[in-house]
Amino acid sequence: MRHSEQVLQAKGLLSYLDSGEMTLAETVYRNDVSGYTSPGLFHGAIKSALGNHAAG
Repeated sequence: MRHSEQVLQAKGLLSYLDSGEMTLAETVYRNDVSGYTSPGLFHGAIKSALGNHAAG
């Protein structure tokens, strides 16, 4: 993400704190717990993020 985009998002989030308002999603986002507990998914995410720098 570009710095300018990060600044815009941070300003937007801080404006919610200043105004006391929140936005609500239309639905609840559900993420299967296996995404957090699967060794295979973990190692795949590490390899994807680190590429050739991943150990093992």
